[in-house]
Amino acid sequence: MNAEKDKKSARVSIMGLELRVKTDSDSDYVAEIAKLVERRVREASTEPAPPTVGVALLAAMNIADELRKTRGESEAAEVAEAARNRRIQGLLKRVEEALDA
Repeated sequence: MNAEKDKKSARVSIMGLELRVKTDSDSDYVAEIAKLVERRVREASTEPAPPTVGVALLAAMNIADELRKTRGESEAAEVAEAARNRRIQGLLKRVEEALDA
């Protein structure tokens, strides 16, 4: 089946602009993301006037930067966990060998 056809449609409003989003997520999650984007656009705006496309792009870059850093931290944690697991396995092997001797 076509994955695009399986997606639901959710309506959100960001900075007064009504958008329809196709998503696999529930409407509460989509609304939460829309609020995050709106907050970040407001944070990136230095003017009291309505935000421009440039401000929206700055907000998108800030969000993307956070995502990339979070993914990097997650990957580093996974590497560290794998190293700990290998060390634990090695120690367990040594204990088992000592017990068998």
